[in-house]
Amino acid sequence: MTPFHRFLAAAGLVAALTFPAMTWAAEPDDYAADARQTGGDPPLIPHLVRDDATGKECLVCHKDGIKGAPQTSHPERLSCTQCHVAGEVKKKKIPVRQKSKR
Repeated sequence: MTPFHRFLAAAGLVAALTFPAMTWAAEPDDYAADARQTGGDPPLIPHLVRDDATGKECLVCHKDGIKGAPQTSHPERLSCTQCHVAGEVKKKKIPVRQKSKR
């Protein structure tokens, strides 16, 4: 085996051992930074949320910010109601039709 081939083998071994370590070394969650981004304490959800709702349901709108929903900065956290709470939900007023007098 030539020195060049030994070098390639060593470099490959180092890369093979380093790559999985880099993927496992996830950044620690910074809950304090997330809390500073919110406008309320605790962050309010301005719409109805079922008691059995999952974060996957929330991500339908909040992952990409569709339908006017604010985009989440932490889509990997799926226990939304652990930190966020339902605020006052204002119902749309439906105009009452007046019966016409005949």
